[in-house]
Amino acid sequence: MPGFFRITALCACSVLCATVLRGQPAFLDNIDAELLKLDFDELIYTLESAHPDLFAFADKDRWYDAVDETINALSKGDTYAGFARRISRLLGMLRDSHTVLEFSSLTEYQLAHNQPILPLRVFSDPGGLYVREDLTGKLSPGTRIVSINGIPADTVYAHLLDFSCAEGDSPVGTARVADAIFYQVAGLVIPVKRINEFVVIRPDSSMADTVAYKALNTAEFDVVQDLIQSHPANSVNKDFHLDIDRVNGLGVLRIGSFAPPNNKKFSHFLERSFTMLNRENIPNIVIDLRGNTGGSSGNVEELTAYLIEDGYNTPSNIIARQSDLARSRYNRFLMFFTRVAMRVVYRGNEDVQGYMDVMALKDGEQDTVYFSKPLVKNKKLIFRGKKFLLINGLTASAGVDMTHAFKKHRIGTVVGEPCLGPMTGTFGNPAHYTLLETGIGLYISTIRYNYDNHFLYERQSITPDIWVVETPEDLRSGRDAALEKVKTLLRQGDQ
Repeated sequence: MPGFFRITALCACSVLCATVLRGQPAFLDNIDAELLKLDFDELIYTLESAHPDLFAFADKDRWYDAVDETINALSKGDTYAGFARRISRLLGMLRDSHTVLEFSSLTEYQLAHNQPILPLRVFSDPGGLYVREDLTGKLSPGTRIVSINGIPADTVYAHLLDFSCAEGDSPVGTARVADAIFYQVAGLVIPVKRINEFVVIRPDSSMADTVAYKALNTAEFDVVQDLIQSHPANSVNKDFHLDIDRVNGLGVLRIGSFAPPNNKKFSHFLERSFTMLNRENIPNIVIDLRGNTGGSSGNVEELTAYLIEDGYNTPSNIIARQSDLARSRYNRFLMFFTRVAMRVVYRGNEDVQGYMDVMALKDGEQDTVYFSKPLVKNKKLIFRGKKFLLINGLTASAGVDMTHAFKKHRIGTVVGEPCLGPMTGTFGNPAHYTLLETGIGLYISTIRYNYDNHFLYERQSITPDIWVVETPEDLRSGRDAALEKVKTLLRQGDQ
């Protein structure tokens, strides 16, 4: 599906934009039950009217039982955090990673109400909860967290899972999302103070140690964020970057997102990269999609077309439902065009014409739009060496699409852990929605994005050909276990 029509199948957990929240209830205040009921009723109505297939992965009776239970629980009111958590649990039952809370807005809410933030990225495994990165530098990677302010780490993590999401059955992906949102939601599930008591086990010790850990206020958090952005290490565009390991005859193509700031620059980057790989006769390539939470299907086609001589088309079809919420996305798209002009100017473009058909639907109508034209690249640019794909539980949405292509077309070997989605497709095109009374932000899917025309929705997430599970020891040593596995395979002459 090349060309102008760019479906954004972006996992909502990756959305970076957040609005400063105003006029909302104080952080710990109990919100009046009537206000919560207004928000909750409006949310259920919007889900029912806008989502393309609300019960693709959810049991309808169980879901409405949960709706009734939530209504009863809200009869005495609730706090902002409690209400957000109830909504997240209900959305989680849908197993749609695009219909979720707006996690970044939860951070903004806490900062706006002087709630300190724990600036930690964490990693969970059966052995416990570990520090992946501490933005203050106080706790080193691989440090095990035993408890926070007297609350056991496994209890903290169980609360984090209430705010996580899934796409079908994706337990690894759900865990990785919970890891990723720790700093955004920790203050909503446990008491976070300015100075917090952490009990930890450091990488060089087997003994527990008590640490006074200072959380960040709004000004400090902004400074840390600015320092991260201005660090020399960030001079390399982390959304897309090519490294060449000549010792191992390996090109490592890092694609951190299929939603780059500029699609043309992304396209030019891919052309330059594959031109260089072919010109220098690099025999092997690794495409690293770990942490790639989605973006444009057109960019998936751009990349995959350099790996398949016949090109690539995605999706096979979309199922779209018209609503006020869906229309809010279309209106942004039409800022510089009229529908008549688009029909005429792009009359030979199946992507644009399909998009226009969707926009022409009446409220409540649903239609399936099919796509069949692959994007094909110059055969001289096709990479014909050995190909590997690295994925993890945060490879989501359009990243799942790329993983599906790799597996379906037998492009090469997939290494890592299961991604956040199945072989048959995901939901997509999430539209932003704000609850009027509480100001809680969330995203709701407006399309179903299918990789084939069978309309059979698998639940199981795509698994790698070779499993490589990250460990706390990898965090401590800075070792990239998945990439090292690829290098070992190359040295053994085995794929």
